[in-house]
Amino acid sequence: MSIDLDSTEQELRDMCRRYALAVCNGKMLFYPDDDGDAQYEAYDIKYTIDGDGNYRGVRVMIAGGGPNVYLDTYHEEIQGYWGGDSCKLIISDFEYIDEYWEEMYRCLK
Repeated sequence: MSIDLDSTEQELRDMCRRYALAVCNGKMLFYPDDDGDAQYEAYDIKYTIDGDGNYRGVRVMIAGGGPNVYLDTYHEEIQGYWGGDSCKLIISDFEYIDEYWEEMYRCLK
């Protein structure tokens, strides 16, 4: 049985898949690479911390305005929303992202 998705829901799922692949392939960088260009922009950043103020994860908005897409290392997923549609994909191998955002969080303290 196949499910027909409307075009916006399919576009949202495709976008989330591309972001999840970038994360898992070590390509989602928020800082300048060897060429001096940051590959992704963080439009909004929310840290998850424990009761002692220790970093536990980050939720970064990586797309907004049409579909809103978030990278959430605490929940280990890419989360996408567009109108009434949503998509969540599990990610792995994102330690390099957590290391960067934990360092940014420590700079705030």
